Amino acid sequence: MKMVTIQIAALAGALSACAPTTEITSSPIALSGDLDRQARQVAEYNLIDPGSVMYRNISAYRLANGDIAYCGEQNARNRMGGFVGYTSFYMRFTPSASGPVTKSEKREFLADVACGKLARGEALSLR
Repeated sequence: MKMVTIQIAALAGALSACAPTTEITSSPIALSGDLDRQARQVAEYNLIDPGSVMYRNISAYRLANGDIAYCGEQNARNRMGGFVGYTSFYMRFTPSASGPVTKSEKREFLADVACGKLARGEALSLR
């Protein structure tokens, strides 16, 4: 039984790796007003203490499919009340009147890769 479960998990992982990807271009934008509020709402969603968050090195890009990519570093308090240090983040979302619809979220190394590509004007591979 254990072997069947392992084989099924391996097959599912292999099939998900075969999902088609789309190369998509972007252009830098300035976030202001409602768009900035929605971007921060997405970026703060999984934080323990969203009211304590501090941002730096923020950049935003409009993707060719209409989504917004929001990159930067954030520092927020953990459960013990101490700041954890600045960590990189990348968020991709679709803005809407009823609130942002999150499409993708990356942290640390993967965020650095995605945001680096955007900053250099390279196309992103989206699934």
